[in-house]
Amino acid sequence: QTIYGGALAIIQPAKIDGVVYMSQDQGETWTRMTEYSHQGGSVEVNQTEAGYYARIEVDPNNPDILYCCNPRVVKSEDGGRTFRNTRWTGRNKCHVDTRGMWIDPLNSNHILNGNDAAVSETWDGGEHWSQKDRISAQQFYDISVDDEFPYNVMGGTQDNGAWFGPSRNRNSYGVYPADWTYLPTGDAYYVLHDWWNPEWIYFESQFGGSSRMDFRTGATLRLQQRTSAEEAAAGLPAERYQWDAPIFLSPHNPGIVFICSQHVWRSQTRGDEGTFERVSPDLSRADPERIAQSKLTNMQYATIYTFAESAVKPGVYWAGTDDGNLQVSTDFGNNWTNITFEFWNENGTPKRGVRGDHIPFDRWVARVAPSAHELLRCYVAWTGYRTHNEDTTYIFVTEDMGKTWKDLSNGMMDPVNDIVEDPDNSDVLYLATDYGLFLSYDRGGNWINMSDDAPDAIIMDIDIQKRERDLAIGTYGRGIYLADIWPFKEFSAEVFAKDAHLFEPQRAVKWAMIERRGPTYGEFAWVPNPPSVANIYYYLKEDVESLKIVVTDLSGNEMTTIQIPQSGKKKGLHHRTWNMSRRTPRPAGGGQARVPQARRGGPVPAGVYRVTLLVNDEEVMTHDLRIVDDPILNPDKP
Repeated sequence: QTIYGGALAIIQPAKIDGVVYMSQDQGETWTRMTEYSHQGGSVEVNQTEAGYYARIEVDPNNPDILYCCNPRVVKSEDGGRTFRNTRWTGRNKCHVDTRGMWIDPLNSNHILNGNDAAVSETWDGGEHWSQKDRISAQQFYDISVDDEFPYNVMGGTQDNGAWFGPSRNRNSYGVYPADWTYLPTGDAYYVLHDWWNPEWIYFESQFGGSSRMDFRTGATLRLQQRTSAEEAAAGLPAERYQWDAPIFLSPHNPGIVFICSQHVWRSQTRGDEGTFERVSPDLSRADPERIAQSKLTNMQYATIYTFAESAVKPGVYWAGTDDGNLQVSTDFGNNWTNITFEFWNENGTPKRGVRGDHIPFDRWVARVAPSAHELLRCYVAWTGYRTHNEDTTYIFVTEDMGKTWKDLSNGMMDPVNDIVEDPDNSDVLYLATDYGLFLSYDRGGNWINMSDDAPDAIIMDIDIQKRERDLAIGTYGRGIYLADIWPFKEFSAEVFAKDAHLFEPQRAVKWAMIERRGPTYGEFAWVPNPPSVANIYYYLKEDVESLKIVVTDLSGNEMTTIQIPQSGKKKGLHHRTWNMSRRTPRPAGGGQARVPQARRGGPVPAGVYRVTLLVNDEEVMTHDLRIVDDPILNPDKP
């Protein structure tokens, strides 16, 4: 609702059109304003089901002018009695789906339009618009990374398509929108790149509109399976796909592709036409009354929302539905066990004699995450945000294929969207929530916020690039972030009990920044490349007086001594960088005429170097650091 000048206005659905009511006594009494008639009446006030938009903005300089946010913004100039289309949407104007507006109180023609493609601005009441592309406001649902070098990041956004782009490039000016590829979609969700045959990419639009594209030719194949006319005549219900329906590539063979409706579908030949087979019964509860209710909205219900295959053993499938069923199959989908009903009766009463903690009965199964380290272990997150209007955290783990469960939520009040296990350290978990990103290094015993200064945004999905150990973070409203989690693979109680610890350095790449593309002045969308440096991490249990990091070659010749500021001597985890150049001290007496240029400075060659951490002038730990050339300069080298 909107309050202005003592008057309130609300949208109340009347069938699909919507009606605006006004109150001038703070809600004590209401007057219906909107008039619909066959001729000369109002256009639709609410173009979708109430609740998705249903936002009114009142001109601060004229209370009779109202705007209703919709796929297409509508405007009233008579206090809400009639509305007309503003015609703000379209090419060279605004993106569809306006979520919010701001009207300048000093100039009603100056308007900001917040939509599914970020923010647009007009100074002439909507005749002309400029898109504020510099604002990173992408609304990602699902993201993933591939194994290319450098690797790519991809994901689907709210009504702004699916996108595929580099984590970095060799352009000294940075990464630009032109470096990204748009995949033909509307609202978009899963995007997966075949890690064995990179010419194939999979993506989808809303309600399971999944596709496969050949990057070489652009040829696109639809994957979605529908109930045939013969099946419908035989009484089989239509396939139901969630708004955000899973696509999954087998970790054992990416040519095995899964898509999910209320059934699990599997193709063993990359989704070629006619190769999908149904490998499950209806895994939902299929409540006909609630399915009928969902059809009155723009949503589906009684569908599979999350699916995964164990990376430890082929044919172990986990699936979760939006109506609360957690299901598992250990024989390639031939037989399924409804784990939920091992703990609950059909009327929602808990069964007696159950060992361990009770998993939720009727919450949305948000994520299944089978362990890549232990076959019998699986993490599962539920959410009651959409079904019960609650912020309660539901995270559980099983160590025996679902027979017993342990609650890992620790009383958190934060809806969970994703949980990911570290690929190198089975004790480290990452949790994506509505209120940030959390980390556990004791397998869910405790959770800590990963960042004190990260944007306050909903994190919908996360994925780990295993070779680089980068964490890709997909937010709903602030785009994608990449975080270096290299040292996390050594996180343990034993490490943090030490006075000081030097983490094993990651190999460093001498990226060849040989390109000069794109503008450098003005306001435009871009992101700088990560610096071409060697990253060095260390941990201090307590503050120290003196600390040095010395880099030498394998013969003991000093390459550099990394300067440590006072803040780097405080307790905690620290990060320093080396630019992979020599920086030796000046010889006594000043001057460097007799010191060879090769020793005075300049980049070091590829090879192995030694990094030593010294605390209070005592050597604590030493690790080797490998530096490699950019493979574009030496394509024959690995």
